[in-house]
This record gives sequence, structure tokens and C-alpha cells, in this order.
Amino acid sequence: MIRALNTIALVFACVLAVALYRAKTEAQDARERVEMLQVEIMEERRATAVLRAEIAYLERPERLRALARKYLGLETLGPEQEVDLETVLMKLQPEAESQSHPVEPSLRPDVRLAGGRGE
Repeated sequence: MIRALNTIALVFACVLAVALYRAKTEAQDARERVEMLQVEIMEERRATAVLRAEIAYLERPERLRALARKYLGLETLGPEQEVDLETVLMKLQPEAESQSHPVEPSLRPDVRLAGGRGE
């Protein structure tokens, strides 16, 4: 009887030793994987920071202004060129009233009004 209990205990101890070894190995593999992922995350954050710096450089207003002037022939608007929607509608109102039927005001195709139909 004692010999059978010793054998069962020995088998149980061997099973526990193998299970402990496997758990320890899996935990070590998981720890290494986490460390690799942390390194990858740091590298991606560095790359993201570089890309954000490049975007900030490319979106500088003076750079965009120079490109618009060079390639599109655009110039900066002056304060006298800005008009709000109410002013435009007031200027178009007499034209609409002089006609016999109401006409929706039409603007040149190159004019866009903030908050108006052009958006």
C-alpha cells in the first residue's frame, strides 16, 4: 500500500514539475514578447513624432503662401477684398426686385461664400 502511494506521489510530483516548467517557459516567452512589443511601440512613437514634425514643416503658412503664389498665382486677400454674406445679398437685392419674378442671386463661379450655397 505504501509503495503504491509513493508511486502515485512520485508520478504526481513529476506531472507538477513538468507543468511548472511549461508554465515558467510560457511566462518567459510572454515576457519576451511584451518587451519586443514595447520596443516596437517606442519605435512607432518616434516615427510618429518625426512624421508630425514633417507635417508641421510642410503646413507652415509662409511655405504654403509661397507655393500658392508660385504655382497657382494666388495672392493673400486684403481686408478690402473680404465681404460677408449679408453685404453680398444686400447688393443683389435691388437686382432681384427690379425683375418681375424673384430670381435666386447667382454669383460668379469663382466666388464662394462662407455659410452660403457654394459649400
